[in-house]
Amino acid sequence: MAGPIGAVSARLFPRAAKAVLLSAALSIAAATHAVAGDVPRAVTIDDLLNAETLDRTEFSSDGRWLVFVREVPATQQPSWGYMDASRVRARIFVAHADGTSLHEIASRPDVRYALAPNEIWSPDGKGLLLLASRRGGYGVAYGDLATGAVTEFPGQSFYGIGAWMPDGRVVYAAMADGERPLDLESSVLDGLDKRWRGAWNGHRPQVTVSAPNPVFPTPPPPAGALMLADPHGGAAQTVARGNFSAIAASSDGRHIAAIGAAEELPDAIAGRGLRSELRIFAIDGKGAHLVRRYPGIDLPQAGSLAWSPSGGKLIFIGRPLRDAQSRPIDYGRDLHGGLRLYETDAAGAPPRPLTDADQSMADWNAKGVLPIGWLGERPIAAVAHSAADAAPSSSPVLQSHLEYGQARGTRIDVFAFDGRSRENLTSFAKSAVDQFLAPKRGQFAFVVADGALWRVQPGQGPQRISPGGAPPILGFGTESRYLDATGGAYYRGTDAERISLTTLSGSNVARLVLDLKSGTLSALSPPGTIVATAPDQLTTISRRVDGWSSTVHLNGSHDRILADLNADLRDRAVAPAEKFTFAYKGATLTGWLVTPPGTPLPHKLPAIVSIYGGSMYGDTVPIYARTDMPVPQLGAQLFAAQGYAVIYPSTPLGAGADTDMMATLAGEAVAAVDALAAKEIVDPARVGITGQSFGGFSTAAVLAERSDRFRAGVALAGIYDWVHGYGLRDMAAMLDGGSDMLAPEILMIESSQARLARPFWDSPDAYIRNSPIFRADKIDAPLLLLHGDLDMAVTGLSGAERLYNAMLRAGKTAALVRYWGEGHVAVDDWAIRDQWQRMNAWFDFYLKGAKPAAAHD
Repeated sequence: MAGPIGAVSARLFPRAAKAVLLSAALSIAAATHAVAGDVPRAVTIDDLLNAETLDRTEFSSDGRWLVFVREVPATQQPSWGYMDASRVRARIFVAHADGTSLHEIASRPDVRYALAPNEIWSPDGKGLLLLASRRGGYGVAYGDLATGAVTEFPGQSFYGIGAWMPDGRVVYAAMADGERPLDLESSVLDGLDKRWRGAWNGHRPQVTVSAPNPVFPTPPPPAGALMLADPHGGAAQTVARGNFSAIAASSDGRHIAAIGAAEELPDAIAGRGLRSELRIFAIDGKGAHLVRRYPGIDLPQAGSLAWSPSGGKLIFIGRPLRDAQSRPIDYGRDLHGGLRLYETDAAGAPPRPLTDADQSMADWNAKGVLPIGWLGERPIAAVAHSAADAAPSSSPVLQSHLEYGQARGTRIDVFAFDGRSRENLTSFAKSAVDQFLAPKRGQFAFVVADGALWRVQPGQGPQRISPGGAPPILGFGTESRYLDATGGAYYRGTDAERISLTTLSGSNVARLVLDLKSGTLSALSPPGTIVATAPDQLTTISRRVDGWSSTVHLNGSHDRILADLNADLRDRAVAPAEKFTFAYKGATLTGWLVTPPGTPLPHKLPAIVSIYGGSMYGDTVPIYARTDMPVPQLGAQLFAAQGYAVIYPSTPLGAGADTDMMATLAGEAVAAVDALAAKEIVDPARVGITGQSFGGFSTAAVLAERSDRFRAGVALAGIYDWVHGYGLRDMAAMLDGGSDMLAPEILMIESSQARLARPFWDSPDAYIRNSPIFRADKIDAPLLLLHGDLDMAVTGLSGAERLYNAMLRAGKTAALVRYWGEGHVAVDDWAIRDQWQRMNAWFDFYLKGAKPAAAHD
């Protein structure tokens, strides 16, 4: 985009295909929305609180049905105490793939239906797996596509974890009676009242024991169950007792692999002090029985399980347990925590590691694990491995790997395995390759490397598939962040074979379809942005944005409009977004600027820096700068409507273990402001800063370093003391009576965004150097702290209270607002509105010299 700031090419994230593809057309629409003629009305917080959003959209695997979700506005449905309110605000619509028979799977006042988190489509394509939410918890249900009827299964669900058997039955994880449903904080009150009143009335001792030793052993948590249900009648049988968090059914329907909680383990991957264990069950006409447990391996709680096409073999990702004399994991030295790829079989053979100790299956870029799959009956996986010659590349895909996903001295490649041998299928590539597409029962895979599509196969050299002269290819054409390695973007029929790709032409992102038989490329150019693609790769659902309104289109042989969202907001003004560049320590970084609608530049505007440490922006407008931002009070559009310029600077960070993150963030933020001030676009004497979560940390960090450059700050749900956050648990876990005291935040602090690598007693300087609370006396700019009291631990309310007290003790200006019953991100309309009003009043007072706002209750 051209403009007074200028447009340049910029680095893009790996796996950017989804982020870029989802937002490209939307971003252009938002950035270039016309404001000619009558002056459009400014958008308000109430407009956004009463607006619908388009949520999950998918075609069935056979391409005969489609489903999309419209999320109810926050003002129209209470959260019921769910920290993820989307579960109780979903409206599910289904239709034939030609757009006919469009109807809603209707919720009831006492139960709200939402799509299950994974594997929603039944094998016969005639039904959906649903979450059924009530005020007291949620379960699993089946929705009939033709009739809209819903059948609910027995028991409360563990986050809707379930899988389809090939015969159409559903296997799902049920929680123990009386256990707190995940993310439903209102359920804490019942147990809390019972325990407190029991203690006060002296009926019996009320204690919780957490002690992994023989003197006071920790009591095991109540056991839930693995259930097998008939979706048509609703009857269910118990397969096994236990608490399960991931399930995979074999393709022949004879076996189930499930990950369940096992014994206490302080450094468990899941982070709550319990090892996650793989178990394999056999299913036959007589029921189910356990084939094997795998006690020597700890698995990620969410799991990564893949059965071979025959159903006879299973691969999975885990970490070998260390004996008592061995050192614990050191994230400063161990390559991504030692996650390895294993193979076993349906008969329960001993697990065989396929990767070595110097390789890893962790993907820190996605904060998860790398993809796995099968080439026929041979395992295939993307693997991070030692590579001393792994050098930076000009590839846009590789660039952010160097920031997040690929440690120094390592690179990611796709390997095929055969027995104890393995072959690097992508060693030819200059750039890292962290995705592949392996067609079902095929002996080959597709990969995107060095801007081209390749076919790779064990024992053969790579074959370039994309034609010469084609635009650079960024990735496979899919809307999902995580590519379905068995297909997803690939179609093979009796008379056609196609693959969908995301390409880059200049700064424009497009979806192309490659006909693998003819070698021809054709563009998919529906109105707006593609949000779902049918299996044939030609039929799509797209969203066309018109300012704050949008229409949902079915595109293909049957063009139809499926939904019209927020038509009453079409007259609201949209603030334009524009890319700019700035320099920091010899590097050229990209930022985005959002300016008030209709404001000519330059204008020396008051400005707000929206910061989130580690963010790297490219050619795509940041999500919070657009009209479809998921959290309205954090978006740039509302601030721009009040006359502010909003700045989104790229802020690459090194690991906190060996860098000064606060100084780096401050330097990058100031450099971005200076670049815009030099063009007289912003007024450097009237700049504020804000951020949420790690952005709240970033806000406080910048003010601790450079309060001389920022007049005020607002930090939401931030982290201000890494030492204090170490070992804290979230509020609900503290109050629900559970004995699994170990906090997942320990591993988060050592290996996630802060990357402090070691415990605080082993590296106190790194913790102090990167914690704003130890520089509270240097925060000279007024700082407003907004915090939900049900927030999780490391970003918990107590941390904000400590920083607030420290600033007052140091004679600084601070304010703290506690939001009762809200979590890490406010979800209730009253809380969202209040946060926005206070943020706006804070900046208006300190940046514009406005009078103090009227007092709130």
